Amino acid sequence: MTRGGKPALLCCALSLIAVCAPVEKTAVVPAAPPPVDWDARIAAADALYAGGHYAALKDARDIYEEALAVPECRAAVSEKFVRSAVALDLREKELGILPGKPARDLAAFVAADPALAAYASWLELLSGLPNKIKGSPGIEQTGGRSLEALSDWARARVPDLDKKLEERARTDDLAAALRLALRATYFFKFQDQLAPKMYVEAHPGSRLAAFQAAVSPSIEPDQLEALLALDPEFSEAHYYLGEAALLAGKLLTAERHYLAVHERIPGSLSVLISLAKVAFQVEEIESCLEWNEKALTLLPTYRDALLGKGLSLSYLGRKEEALAVLGRLLELGTYYIGEAYYWTAWNLNELERLEEARRAIESAKVRLVGVSDVATLSGIVAYRQGRLDDAEKDLREALDIEPSESDAAYYLGKLYADRRDWLNSGIYFAGAALSLEDKAKSMEKKIEEIEASEMAPERKARLVVKKRVQILSVQATKATCQYNGAAGYHNAGSFDRALDLARLAAAHPSFAEKAAELIKLIRERLPAAGKYGRPDPMIPTSFLSHLECGLCGERLDADKLWNLCPKCGKPLLVRYDLDAARAGLMRESLAGREPTMWRYRELLPVRDDAFKLCLGEGFTPLFRAARLEREVMHNGLYIKDEGLNPTGSFKARGLAAAVSRAFELGVKAVSIPTAGNAGCAMSAYASLAGLEAHVFMPADVPRPFINECRVLGARVTLIDGLITDCGKAAREGIDKYGRFDVSTLKEPYRIEGKKTMGYEVAEQMGWTLPDVIIYPTGGGTGLVGMWKAFGEMEKLGWIGPKRPRMVTVQSDGCAPIVKAFYENKEFAEPWPNARTIADGIRVPAAVGDFLILRALRESGGTAVAVPDAAILEATYLMGKTSGIWPAPEGGATLAAFLRLRKDGWIRDDESVILFNTGNGAKYSHIWD
Repeated sequence: MTRGGKPALLCCALSLIAVCAPVEKTAVVPAAPPPVDWDARIAAADALYAGGHYAALKDARDIYEEALAVPECRAAVSEKFVRSAVALDLREKELGILPGKPARDLAAFVAADPALAAYASWLELLSGLPNKIKGSPGIEQTGGRSLEALSDWARARVPDLDKKLEERARTDDLAAALRLALRATYFFKFQDQLAPKMYVEAHPGSRLAAFQAAVSPSIEPDQLEALLALDPEFSEAHYYLGEAALLAGKLLTAERHYLAVHERIPGSLSVLISLAKVAFQVEEIESCLEWNEKALTLLPTYRDALLGKGLSLSYLGRKEEALAVLGRLLELGTYYIGEAYYWTAWNLNELERLEEARRAIESAKVRLVGVSDVATLSGIVAYRQGRLDDAEKDLREALDIEPSESDAAYYLGKLYADRRDWLNSGIYFAGAALSLEDKAKSMEKKIEEIEASEMAPERKARLVVKKRVQILSVQATKATCQYNGAAGYHNAGSFDRALDLARLAAAHPSFAEKAAELIKLIRERLPAAGKYGRPDPMIPTSFLSHLECGLCGERLDADKLWNLCPKCGKPLLVRYDLDAARAGLMRESLAGREPTMWRYRELLPVRDDAFKLCLGEGFTPLFRAARLEREVMHNGLYIKDEGLNPTGSFKARGLAAAVSRAFELGVKAVSIPTAGNAGCAMSAYASLAGLEAHVFMPADVPRPFINECRVLGARVTLIDGLITDCGKAAREGIDKYGRFDVSTLKEPYRIEGKKTMGYEVAEQMGWTLPDVIIYPTGGGTGLVGMWKAFGEMEKLGWIGPKRPRMVTVQSDGCAPIVKAFYENKEFAEPWPNARTIADGIRVPAAVGDFLILRALRESGGTAVAVPDAAILEATYLMGKTSGIWPAPEGGATLAAFLRLRKDGWIRDDESVILFNTGNGAKYSHIWD
């Protein structure tokens, strides 16, 4: 190669290297993001803040916080950031949302800026408002104070903080919202009441103020609906609407609202636990378990969710898992310890780990005092361990607490059968069957509610099937109890009751053959006297115990003649040995008895049937007034027609009992002041017993009353004046001739006859009671008697604790009880110049006024005075729509109903009984 070739070769090589070497790429510089239009962003945040709902407040706070990082925006948004953070924190507390880890220390931020100094007290207030997580979440993760610390803080700081907010709340809607929340939480610190409406009016258009006013101190559904109408995104309104629906017993409505808020605010523990509780109540246990587990994901120490999960697992048969969850609840301590021990014992009993179950239930008894379920389970465990004395004590205690506790009665039946105490075995098996029958009826009603509900068809069908299966199980257990009860009674020689139960057991396919054999055996041994031809010899004719003053409580011998209490001069009340009655008397034994008030003879005061005076009084019709319902547009209106009693009024009941007992105690002459019907009734029963009857009537009483008394053999004295004047005239004869005074509540026994109206209402309504009873009130014996009957029936285990609201109706021309009720007095003042077309309620002064007022107040009832014109109009309306001829006193009850329904005191869906106390034919002077 020549010299000249080398440079050329080198040149080629360099060229090749240059070609093969990687080409250096030019770096790509990303395009600069467009500048943020902070004015627009802040304006958007302002609009979100004004929106006022949770999601909007959260977004607004986040935007303001971003803007704080921009120096030129900081001054403009600092206060807005603080306000949005405060509003959001308040809303999270209302909804039971756990506090998140803040991006910045709000208290330090406020402290660092003198312009924000006024907000320091607001932050202190927020720290003192508890997070409203439902139930007992514990304070470990909720950022709360202990109860003691909270109490100390409230005592020291709440009044001062409220004072600081008072002035600013007039012009600042957030301050108004904070003050409403403070007042609602610590209401007990203030004597004055704050009207939320004032802040709504002070801040028109403010959704912060509107929302807080709608939930503080009480839930206002209309206002919440209005917020949703303005903005469907106001999801938290659904939570409180759900709470209102739940309180009203509308489970599905509540569920719909809870689901609506959960969809948009899934972090609310209160919503999750509410959904769990709704699921539990509609018996969707798997769903209940899921909701509780979601809550525990957010807060593992949430006691309500742990207990709910433990219960769900127990019901699903996952007992070991349930024990683990309940053990965790016990480890955490403080809350629901008694419940955790109870369900631990329940699962251990199911697993037959009886000694462990015994220890757990003993721990539960220490913490859950007076709970029937605890006493029942303790008794069951004791029975299964062979500790029969302990079992008897616990099971009896359970029935003392809750007479309808079927499991306690069932195991007592078994226990007494083991001891060969056949009578008690029969009694308790029969009681268990009765409770199970009520349970089955309650389930049937639940099915009706499910089928009438708006839930999805497949869900509805699933729940109905589940309930039907439960009913079949209850019916099988009921039949077992009926058969065992029949066997117990048969072995004890109580054949009437044995036959009753055996026939009931025979209706169940599983017991048809066995029960038929038992029935045959019983019939062979049944006395020739026949069923109900005589009282059951093993049940006393009356469980009468003693007399007791209705005011001072003085106890007196029931087998001596008494009028008023010798100590204080107030009415005496008859008391019975209800413990013995509950053990020896079943409500199902009433079936087939005579259709008079004496079907309840064991709970009436006549000891010897030979002195029982009966003209067929009582067991009057209770019927649904369908045409009247349509006329007044109310569903559930009933009339109890007392005009079908002997002598044409409800007075027959009271005088039958009073004269019978006086007859039994040796009285020869009876005396009464009367406006008419009571005198007729006394005359009738006195004639039956052959007693002298002395009747004192106002001279203006309609002639039919006077004539009836005279025809019945009474000596009638007419007095110029009112019934009170008649009472004075009667007293002279009582003192001078030794006649026995049977005036209203001036002897103990009239009230006993009248109380049978309460027993009949319960029996005729399937041992349930109506929501409202409206009663025309003169002396008030009937109203007081029914209230007494309801208490007796609950102690007998025939009904539960539900009571109707009792309503007294009087004429506005004679309304002493109404006046005393609204003046909140214990006793009524005599009514001057009493006048009304309804003679039966023209009673200016009632000796039992305090008993009437007590019954009204204990029942949550009321008192109404109506004018005679309204009484007359309502009497005609009742007559033309019901087929009965009511007395004006009966018409007065309809007039009162119309008034109360119009005022909203009676709701459209409430059952109401109107008492027509007499036959209108006796009031011919009114109709002419």
